[in-house]
Amino acid sequence: MRGRPPLAPVVALLGVGLPTAPARADVAGRVGVAALASPRAQGGALLAEAGWGLGALELGPSVGVAMLTAEGEADTRAVMPLGAVLGWEHRGARWVTGARARAGLWSGALHEGLRAGPFGGAELGAGLRVADKAALSVGAGAWWLGGPRATWVGTLLLSVGWWPAPGG
Repeated sequence: MRGRPPLAPVVALLGVGLPTAPARADVAGRVGVAALASPRAQGGALLAEAGWGLGALELGPSVGVAMLTAEGEADTRAVMPLGAVLGWEHRGARWVTGARARAGLWSGALHEGLRAGPFGGAELGAGLRVADKAALSVGAGAWWLGGPRATWVGTLLLSVGWWPAPGG
């Protein structure tokens, strides 16, 4: 086990600041899978987000895990973006349209070792309501991974989103 950090302190740090109150029913959310492409690499990502309503806007946390592979090892990376998401959605009777902006930090493994840096992104999307309080959506956008070997990445996201109130 030499060279591996103990897992307990990492888990404890991840739990700092998490609410201990029961889950609230007025939280919207989404989970999705994304295809990623840049001039030097391609890959995929998983994302999870939550949002609390502020009128037509929602604000909340965003967390993900992404892998970009390239022919040259120098551009291959596995990263975890963690930050905030600000979103707007119009929820019609049949269709849902929206826009989201994300900002925060990423950490992960690059060819040079463990690194971190700033993260930002934006996305436009549209979807079909599949239930009174849920929709299946497709979105397209871009991510910026700053820091070592900074890069722009195009995204194509397929997600399931839900919201707390009918018509929402």
